[in-house]
Amino acid sequence: MNVKIKRSKWMRGRDEALLFDVDTGEMCCLGFVSRKCGAKKSDIAGVTCPNDVLRAHVAARLKSIGLVSPVNTNTEACKTLMEINDNDSISDKKREKLLKHEAEKIGIKFKFVD
Repeated sequence: MNVKIKRSKWMRGRDEALLFDVDTGEMCCLGFVSRKCGAKKSDIAGVTCPNDVLRAHVAARLKSIGLVSPVNTNTEACKTLMEINDNDSISDKKREKLLKHEAEKIGIKFKFVD
């Protein structure tokens, strides 16, 4: 799965980033993935984790790509991506490199664009 992350709309380096923040219009990296999986912004507004997405077809897709387990918990891969995205002690350059590396392990290819 190819996922384009627009830096100007990317929420990162904050504790508990949201999949989509209505107030800022920003999404964490997994918000961009959720949108690619068919989520509407309203489906992920204020949601902190992929396992909390309620729309059935989106939740099923998030499970099929390895972000949510069959028992509806975030997988280790998902937790790692969230930790990297939310880490406030690393540069964006390092964050992008780490996110790309970890995402590729489960078949997600991030492309960061301006």
